[in-house]
This record gives sequence, structure tokens and C-alpha cells, in this order.
Amino acid sequence: MLHSFGNGSDGYAPRSNLIFDSLGNLYGTTTISGGNRQGGSVFKLSPGQSGWTETILYTFPASIGGPDGDWPAGGVVMGRNGNLYGATASGGEDGYGAVYELARLKDGSYKESVIHSFGLFDGHLPLSGLTIDRHGTLYGTTWFGGDVSVCYYVGCGVVFRLKKNASGRWTENILHQMTGSDGFLPLGPVVFDSLGNLFAVAESGGPNNGFGSVFELTPTPSGPWKENVLHIFDYLSNTNDGASPYAGVIVSHGQLFGTTASGGPNGEGTVFEITLPAPQAHPLGQQQSRSVRCFIRHGADREGRSADTPSV
Repeated sequence: MLHSFGNGSDGYAPRSNLIFDSLGNLYGTTTISGGNRQGGSVFKLSPGQSGWTETILYTFPASIGGPDGDWPAGGVVMGRNGNLYGATASGGEDGYGAVYELARLKDGSYKESVIHSFGLFDGHLPLSGLTIDRHGTLYGTTWFGGDVSVCYYVGCGVVFRLKKNASGRWTENILHQMTGSDGFLPLGPVVFDSLGNLFAVAESGGPNNGFGSVFELTPTPSGPWKENVLHIFDYLSNTNDGASPYAGVIVSHGQLFGTTASGGPNGEGTVFEITLPAPQAHPLGQQQSRSVRCFIRHGADREGRSADTPSV
């Protein structure tokens, strides 16, 4: 065991992935933090001769209604300058969630700032970590938000992009609004293939109240990206199929791998693979034709590695 949470002002209830830096330090989040600020924490674990040492980089002030973030459900990503980025499920100016930056200072400490507050129509309740490309552009998903005329008037969720301009201002673009028929409650982190196509899952939704989906977004010259639904989970019609994917997929050699929280012959979840034909180079905005085979692997031991996020 490297570290046990729950001591004094330490955080607890971590539920996200970890990342390494080049020195072997680990970074992650806890959804709750101790002390007077109980809105979650960002921490670092540093290896040493006597074991691992924890450093709390930032604690959120349990400000559900903002203006700071609250409840960092996803992990963090690191930019080339060493700054950390993540999302909180609530908080922000309107209480619908936020994206934050921890800027690394010369003395090794971090300064936190909210770089985007969601407002329902552009997203609500980001429950997954972010993805960062080599230019520092951020990508993510929100569970709700977008077109509030669908999905119980809270929106079916969005896929978004945050881009920083020369003056340091961050601007959000909605790459896709879920409609329910293509999925509901999208989750990440999103991943990219070598051509810049984005892949993610939705935990629920699909035709006839399906059990979630896997979808692809292809970049366009402007506006929303073009969607291609790769698979709708339909456990009721096919008990070999999975149901309710609750984590993102990974990309390896033209294949997608992921998990579902339930479904399969035993009803307790699956590991799945979606095989895609080798993609052909295509101009920006032109969708390539793909036939998709989806099948379930139980106890699969193949290792898939995520492709580098391209510049898009």
C-alpha cells in the first residue's frame, strides 16, 4: 500500500484515475477532503527511500453553488508547463460544475483558478476526467446539459472542448449534444485515434430505451462535429451484449476496448471490443465509411494502449 486516506485534513473517497509525471510522482483527486474545506482535494504522492509522501496541492471549499468548484469526480491531466487541469461535478458560478486549472508556481506550490463554469445549456455535471492535446486544448463530457427539451428537461449531456487563446482566455465549444436516441449520460475521458476522431461512451439511452452506446465524433471545419454511433448496447434483445458502460474506451491498432457495468451472460458486466476497418486518410470534415463488429470478451487479457491525442 502506498497511501491510506482519512487522516486529519487528508482527503478521502478517491474515485478517479492517477497520472505520473516525469519524476515518478503520482497525481489524483479525492471527492471529499478533511478539515474546514470539504469539497474534495487534488494530491501528489512522491516516492522516497522511506515510502511515498503525500502533498495536498489544493482543497475545494465545498461550494456547491460556486463560485469555486466542488466534488472533483474525475482525475487530473498535466500540461507541458506542469499545470494540472480537472473538472468538478458541481460548483462554478452557476453550480452546474466547473473546469479548473492548478498553475504551478516557482516555489513548487499551485494556484487554483476556475477556467470555465458550466451553465446547463453548455453542460452540467462533468463526472469524468479531461483529455489534453499537445497544444493544451482540453476535451471532456458532461452527464447532463445541452438541449434541455430532451432527456427529462435537463439535457442528455454534451462533449465539449476548451481552447486557450493568445490572451490567456479559455473558450468553450460544444462538439456534440446527445439526443437520447444516440445515448444519454456521456462519459469519458474521451480518446482520439491518429486521424483526430474522438471516441466516448454514453451510460444509457439509445433507441427503445437502450443500455448505452459507443460513439465517434469526426472533426468538421466549424460547428459541431459529425457523429457516428458505433454500437448501441441492447441487453434485453441479446443477453451476450453488455449494458451501461461507465468508463471511457481505449484505442489500440484500430480497435476500441471498454467495459460495461452490467449485462453479459451472467448479468454482472462485460469487457468488450469494437473492431474497426483500417481507417483511410480523409479530409477534415469528411466521414469515412466504417462497418462495425462488436463482440464481448469475458476475462480478456489483451492489453490496449491509448493512442496519443493528436492536434485537432
